[in-house]
Amino acid sequence: MSHEEQTEFPEFRFFPDPVRARAFVRNEDDCVCCRKARGWILTAHVLDRRVDGFEVRDPGVMGVCPWCVADGSAAARGGFEFNFTRTSWAEGGPGQPVAEGDEEVRLRTPGYPAGQPRSCWPDLDGRMCVFQGWYDWAEAVALGEAAAGACLDAVHEWDPELTAEDLGDGSWDVRWAVFLDPVTGKFLAFDEMD
Repeated sequence: MSHEEQTEFPEFRFFPDPVRARAFVRNEDDCVCCRKARGWILTAHVLDRRVDGFEVRDPGVMGVCPWCVADGSAAARGGFEFNFTRTSWAEGGPGQPVAEGDEEVRLRTPGYPAGQPRSCWPDLDGRMCVFQGWYDWAEAVALGEAAAGACLDAVHEWDPELTAEDLGDGSWDVRWAVFLDPVTGKFLAFDEMD
């Protein structure tokens, strides 16, 4: 199906709600890849593979639509990836295990917007995890005990004394990128302080 015939927003298996997370915003500019004004443009940074190693590029310069991200044409034409994975760091290494969905996350899944450079997209037991969104402490608690526990575990990497009560008192301005293993239901979280 051509881009012109596509009317529904593309689905991203590992990023179910990229609009809520603001990975794409409304914009009537032409996509630099398909040259069509599709109504949406990528806001998340991209990783340029054409430089020695990777260089984070501003997405505003790219002007890529969600359909070109989803079908892989943006990554192929632009020479970039949308996310770091363990494979990004060890490409070409002998015997490097590749998680199921790795290529899809790197080349056909938008990155999640973040104020700081993103860490690797997590995988667990050979599967890429699904990005659930950014959550503050109250939202993580509302998501459930397992999600809140993953967020607290992430905080304990830099402050092992911090408690759930400390986070709940409103004095900490922390948010978490929350991921879910689609098979086991285990949550993983990475924190970012404002």
